[in-house]
Amino acid sequence: MPHLSTASADRDAVLTAAEEMVGTGSFTRLTPASVARSAGLSLDRLRSVFATRSDLVQAVCEARHQAWFRDLLASLTAEADPRDQILEVFLYIEHDQAGCCPCLTGVGTGQNVATALASGHLVEVEHLMTSLCARAGYPVFMSDALVLLLEGAALTVRAKESPAPVRTARTAAAMLLSVYESSDTF
Repeated sequence: MPHLSTASADRDAVLTAAEEMVGTGSFTRLTPASVARSAGLSLDRLRSVFATRSDLVQAVCEARHQAWFRDLLASLTAEADPRDQILEVFLYIEHDQAGCCPCLTGVGTGQNVATALASGHLVEVEHLMTSLCARAGYPVFMSDALVLLLEGAALTVRAKESPAPVRTARTAAAMLLSVYESSDTF
């Protein structure tokens, strides 16, 4: 049995090699043999870390999601006001090259791993928006509406290959937040 630090180093090497092979494209080129070669490991060593190609794809997607979410949270620290942080989420999505769900396109929606990861990704975005809305003093229904705007815009960006839908969604979100703030003062 390999030493824990060796297994961890092998896992990191495999994920790095797989990420470099996939880049911003499709996962179709990702084969255990090609990743093992690129990582400088034997195929048997790779299989001791990731038993199947599906396990490897899932690990790459999970790493992408964690990096995407970490970067999103870091972008929010520039804004102190939770309302501005809500709108910053839209700006992050607008300028993000990976897309709101950073593996959905490359893996394909017909695969269980992509569908499961996309669902988990959406749940985390929903929790973030709920938290931001609560901190800003907005009700839960506001978070639900904002998530619909955000996710709808993110999907439309893929279809239109333009960031314009996210800008439109951000404007709609700002109007929605303003309307609630205005009605709250009556």
